[in-house]
Amino acid sequence: LAGVDWVAGVGEFRSGLGLQVGERLLTARAYLLALGRRPTQGIRLRELLHRERTPATVTILGNNLAAVELATSLQRLGVQVQLVEGERLLPQEDPLLVQRLGAILEARGVQRCKDLPGDPGFILDCQSHRPPPTALNLAAVGVRAYQDRLLVNRYLQTTQPRIYAIGADLGGYDLPQLARAEGAIALYNMGHYWRKPMDYRTIPITLYTDPPFARVGLTTTQAQREYGPQVRCYQTYLKDTIASALTHRTTGLCRVLALPNGKILGAALLGGCAPEAIALFALALDQGLTLNQLPSHFFPHPSMSETIPKVWSSDSQG
Repeated sequence: LAGVDWVAGVGEFRSGLGLQVGERLLTARAYLLALGRRPTQGIRLRELLHRERTPATVTILGNNLAAVELATSLQRLGVQVQLVEGERLLPQEDPLLVQRLGAILEARGVQRCKDLPGDPGFILDCQSHRPPPTALNLAAVGVRAYQDRLLVNRYLQTTQPRIYAIGADLGGYDLPQLARAEGAIALYNMGHYWRKPMDYRTIPITLYTDPPFARVGLTTTQAQREYGPQVRCYQTYLKDTIASALTHRTTGLCRVLALPNGKILGAALLGGCAPEAIALFALALDQGLTLNQLPSHFFPHPSMSETIPKVWSSDSQG
């Protein structure tokens, strides 16, 4: 890339906030940490995909998005999948939708476990529990971590104000769209006096299972913690459409969280239309739209998403 110097090597921060890489001491007004993660046990996905024969059994460690997506994909390839999810699958997401998704996985042959089975076969580690790396000498320059995540403020500054951080080491999901959004905010703040806060509420989370799952905004737990009993939850099933009858894809649910005045707090969908339909709710959150400002003509016919306007009808509150 024009204007970009690529320096390969292992770096360490020095006093005065210089970064020592081999024989070079690099200095900058600000630094951005975008640290990758590594599995702690088992084989990597790349190694699994490059084997001459697909293994008969694969045990996936993790209860996050990556673990569930891989379980779905490998099951489609005819692999016997054992998913070690611990206490709960996708603990940050809507419990009702997760329960339905888990039931679909089991119905399709994925074995869900709380502990490592006796015959795990090949182990694929999708857990995100590795502490931030110590090779950069971060603690010596004042960058603090708590458990498995780097501590940052809403401007993505670490506890050393000249060092910013993005990505999975902040403790959230390891998703490209999150990293891109965080990177844009961090780079802006590194070059401007008036900084912008990072707002996660308008960034959709998508999970490409079968059927897909998508969510944007607050979860039920977050909304109730912030707004209390005034939070209303509306839901509708995505099966009562011509499109679902034609495609025989009748599994689907849409749940929307809102305040009594119609202000949308969050939405979650499980169904074939989820990755596309969630963009509408992301736009509504970004623009501050209410439920009544989302007209039904946004949804094509026939499609599974055309039933979404029913979610805020008076008889669908749940």
